[in-house]
Amino acid sequence: MDRTMSMLPRLITALSTLVIVSLLALPVASETVVKSVKGKQSPRDVIVSGFRGLEREKWTNEKTYGMQIVKDPPGGGYKKAVRMELRYGDCGQVKDWDDCKQRNQRVELTKENAFKAGQTKKYAWSMYLPKSFSTAGSEQIVLTQFSMMGGKYHPFQFYTKNGGLMARKRVESADWNYESLVKTIVPSSRLRGRWHRIEVDAKWSLKPDGIFQVRVDGKLVYDWKGATLSEPKPGKIKLGMYRIKLNSKAPPVVAYFAGLIEK
Repeated sequence: MDRTMSMLPRLITALSTLVIVSLLALPVASETVVKSVKGKQSPRDVIVSGFRGLEREKWTNEKTYGMQIVKDPPGGGYKKAVRMELRYGDCGQVKDWDDCKQRNQRVELTKENAFKAGQTKKYAWSMYLPKSFSTAGSEQIVLTQFSMMGGKYHPFQFYTKNGGLMARKRVESADWNYESLVKTIVPSSRLRGRWHRIEVDAKWSLKPDGIFQVRVDGKLVYDWKGATLSEPKPGKIKLGMYRIKLNSKAPPVVAYFAGLIEK
């Protein structure tokens, strides 16, 4: 008994030291929320040039934490970024679509009338997914899409399922299950925990002279030459997260975007 009591102070000291070391090992959040981006507001703090008319989609997720401008985001390299977050139950409805019934949720920046046939455009943005980012509990997460206004076509999308960041072409069909020229543009081993610079060169055309090229961190990773439009309508850009076919086990997900350029 006496021996046990004499060892107790040393045990307490050892446990205290272990707790302190463990706490010091935890990641320290350096980001500071500057302001929330509300529905129909622009994330001007992270737009370098262009993207006039880019604004938070109002109906999708109006939670304050859903979209915020933060300074000193993780990963270094950017003074400010737009932080997006989805939690289970964050869904919305409009007149002709109900994400809640479809078991989908999204938080997105949208620019309407962003491109049309005959235009040559350049886009660039940086994206950071934390190491905790997971598609668990969902079929996939679309991270950017080029879509048609007033239609069901989504000519090009960037998304992730169980692995890396993928790009796919859907110019030929409005069927959600249709996809072609699917390529991994960032492997799973490099996707999370670091910033990636994504650059798109596009010639929007209904004819075979169209171009859709993607560079990631300066390297050409996706190269399509052919029709890039599905129909003679203006298009829109949707930058953010669109999480599809959820179940109740889907964890919160966070993504950061910065350095937005359109020209």
